Amino acid sequence: MDNYLSAVAKEATSNWRIEISELELLPLTENIAFRVTEVSGKRYVLRLHRPGYHSLDELKSEQQWTHALRDADIDVPVPVKTTNGSYYCPVRVCGDVRYAGMLKWVNGATMLSLLGDEVDGEIAAKRFFQLGELLARIHNQACFWKPPENFSRHAFNADGLFGDQPFWGRFWEARLANKKQRQWLCRIRDQLRAVLTRYGESPETYSLIHSDLHPGNVIVNGRQLHIIDFDDAGYGWHQYDLAVSLFDYRGHTEFLLVQNSLFEGYRQHRRLSDQAISYVPLFLVIRALALVGWFSDRPEHDERADITGLVDYAADALERALAACS
Repeated sequence: MDNYLSAVAKEATSNWRIEISELELLPLTENIAFRVTEVSGKRYVLRLHRPGYHSLDELKSEQQWTHALRDADIDVPVPVKTTNGSYYCPVRVCGDVRYAGMLKWVNGATMLSLLGDEVDGEIAAKRFFQLGELLARIHNQACFWKPPENFSRHAFNADGLFGDQPFWGRFWEARLANKKQRQWLCRIRDQLRAVLTRYGESPETYSLIHSDLHPGNVIVNGRQLHIIDFDDAGYGWHQYDLAVSLFDYRGHTEFLLVQNSLFEGYRQHRRLSDQAISYVPLFLVIRALALVGWFSDRPEHDERADITGLVDYAADALERALAACS
């Protein structure tokens, strides 16, 4: 399969007239991605986008927002045009049509890899303070930016999270959950949808968001943070972005330090009220449920899908989270 995908990638890169020195298949996530090294030494990321996940208009809208973010001096991916002046071209992979896109490679290491499993409190505090600053600047730009008329992106709103067809999948039908877990997931679905509907979509806390800004999607190069992977960017609550950044550290002994540093950094550039913060525990639970849906829709990731752990966390934290924002 790797040889087949490499052949597809070589065919796709011909649309950019890149003289390839090396092709490296990157770990599978949402899309098939390759690191492309040119003979000159320049490096790029070739993404073969998951079929049916985004339309061409939605992919173009992602680039419209990241272009606007770059204009606001926020370091985000830089796309590369094909020889005909477009940013995407169709390619066929295993019978499916995917859109191929090219981005300039970002040098550095992920924030996740730098923090490691044994999180150093001082280093983590510094990095999450920086990440909070960056998130606030992204939300500031999103709140004041007027998207073009043809702009089209999904929404992680009450329906996008808990409607009949959530963007990340019907978590209450999780394949790897047992019957008791699925029954509980069904019971809380309408409850959480109602809570978010009541909370509403105030411009102060709702806009375009990255929606997948975990430390693995933050590249650190010296003092600079570069945000990658806007594939899931859409409309949603700012607290969801904050919760996603914190989620992987939810059971860590340094969690409160990490959380407080993130909030402190955020407040350097944008207001973050106590009421808004009170919803972060709820969005941590919502992130767990969204991941259950994501894994359930992607059997190729079954080996790393800890559905029981995610459901157990949500069940344990939900009552406290609801009480915090009531």
